[in-house]
Amino acid sequence: MTELNRATLPESRSAAAGSKASETPSQILARIADAHRLSVRSLLARDRRREVARARQHAMCELRRHTELTLVEIAGCVGVKDHKTVSYGVRAHLVRTGTLSQLPLAPASRRRRNGQNRKRRV
Repeated sequence: MTELNRATLPESRSAAAGSKASETPSQILARIADAHRLSVRSLLARDRRREVARARQHAMCELRRHTELTLVEIAGCVGVKDHKTVSYGVRAHLVRTGTLSQLPLAPASRRRRNGQNRKRRV
């Protein structure tokens, strides 16, 4: 899989003991590309055609569900601009498939508690 040169995939975080991953990010990307009859290279390209964009959103959703990667790391794996694009893509895929109630939440360690970590206006 030499086509995955866009970003080095953080394989170690996805297959670590105790993580929810049974597949590595590159395996997930290959599986999604096959399911959508695309190459991994076209899945990672900056192509905005509907079928490619939807396959990419599907890949983002699967990476979010089956790995412990952050949104920023998923953006690096899929080759999109930033974490907001990944967040939008995951939500769009879940809405399209009718499974929005299964929106994967951030682990408790990454959630804000009672407004912590927010900038306060003076």
